[in-house]
Amino acid sequence: MNEVGSVSFNNLPERFVPGETYDLGIAITGGTEYGFQMAAVFSDGTQAGALTAVTEDTIVDEVDGVQILTHADHLEAGMVDFQWTAPMDPKEKSVTFKVASNSADGDHNPTGDAINTLNVAIPVELTERLYFAQFANGTGVTSQVTLLNVNIGEEVNAKLELRDGNGAPLNVVLNGEMISGETEVFSIAAGGGAVYASDGIGPVVAGSLTVHADGPLRGVVLFDGVALGVAGVGSSEPLAGFRALAENRSGDRFIRTGVAVMNPDAEEKSIQVRLIGLDGTEVGTGTATADPLAGNGHVAKFIDEFEWDDPVPDLKDFQGVLEVIPSHGRVAATVLRISFGINMASLPVAPIE
Repeated sequence: MNEVGSVSFNNLPERFVPGETYDLGIAITGGTEYGFQMAAVFSDGTQAGALTAVTEDTIVDEVDGVQILTHADHLEAGMVDFQWTAPMDPKEKSVTFKVASNSADGDHNPTGDAINTLNVAIPVELTERLYFAQFANGTGVTSQVTLLNVNIGEEVNAKLELRDGNGAPLNVVLNGEMISGETEVFSIAAGGGAVYASDGIGPVVAGSLTVHADGPLRGVVLFDGVALGVAGVGSSEPLAGFRALAENRSGDRFIRTGVAVMNPDAEEKSIQVRLIGLDGTEVGTGTATADPLAGNGHVAKFIDEFEWDDPVPDLKDFQGVLEVIPSHGRVAATVLRISFGINMASLPVAPIE
């Protein structure tokens, strides 16, 4: 046999989502009649997901418990369509697609025919998420994200995604390298960790951070501000609304409460805010921004900077509770308390059921 012909896959995803069904294809060249066998397997050769035949004269057979997509009769065209449903609970972090094809010249003699093989490994999608509603850098302010792999037996693959207030990629230097919106996928060793720190150089830029991973992680962002000390903030769950303690004082007892809200969805949404005194009475209502929060967007303001309805609440000496409710969907939030201009601390956020 000679080296004429080729075989390739069409439409393979860069990563697969467990349980999702994909419309895929095989392209065979170099002959007038074609045959093939194809399987999707884990590294130990066991079945990975489910195959469905689509092209006429192709079938799904089974050999030793493994599905084999193959031809029922010789094919006059080298284009084969099929569906693959990814395993719902994959036992490994990648699936290998294997195909062997025959590009034949139709004379029923193996001379002049070509056998070609191809193996392609597809990793699982990074479906785990950690949300951090605030990530800032510049004019001496730095942010450092520290991630811990809680699995002591298996490494985790992850990447960082940074968005600005409008949901566009946020450009920031991390570990000495300029990142435009997201990092490359990196691996965290079993039981190990990863640290990505900004440099504090240049004008202030701010946005949100989403960590994508294929396994469980824990994480914290350390904010280090000029003369403000350091505050550690853990990841935030997207909520349909949240409540947090809030304080705003002027004069010698200077205290401000800053709130960062990120929109984890692609659709824009308005953000309603409400202040309640310690005695439970309503102090004021309004919105976090005049315009809706952009899809994948971010806003960070002190509570006295919100768009308050008339009558505007007097926040010169306020202690109470802040409620934040999006018009639909969910938001993630970080709340920071800055006191005397030299101290910074994170405050807890409670969901509104």
